[in-house]
Amino acid sequence: MAKTQKLKERGEETLTVAKEKSSEVAQKVEEGARKAADAIKTSVLPSLKEGMRKAAEKMEKATAQLMEKAEETARMAKLKLSIRDHERQIEEAYARIGKTVWEMTARGEKEFVKHKEIKKEVDLVSEHKSKIKEIEGEIRTLTEKPEEGVKNG
Repeated sequence: MAKTQKLKERGEETLTVAKEKSSEVAQKVEEGARKAADAIKTSVLPSLKEGMRKAAEKMEKATAQLMEKAEETARMAKLKLSIRDHERQIEEAYARIGKTVWEMTARGEKEFVKHKEIKKEVDLVSEHKSKIKEIEGEIRTLTEKPEEGVKNG
């Protein structure tokens, strides 16, 4: 029985030592976890936040550039549509001039240039051609702007 008692005591001692060691290990693990959390808070999180801030700034800049390009494209389309409208009105004026000249010729008249309807239509054509030149100048101004694409950096 003495041997059993000794074994029991040794087992209890071993258990006590294991509990102490386990407690020490748990404290060291807890301390290590605290240090890791502090390291994350002090070094990783700030750099992550800075990276996110920079990414947000780049996205904001890219979005602004895209919006500007979309506005330019819309402006260009509007100008080209305006040119088409003026060209259509010129074609209509040409048709009216041709009709008037034909009618005058059919009646035997030969003074086309002095006829008030023809003069009115010729002036209208000149006005539309002048407007087209102005619009084409605007288009050249828009297309000659230096391109500023989205920059990395």
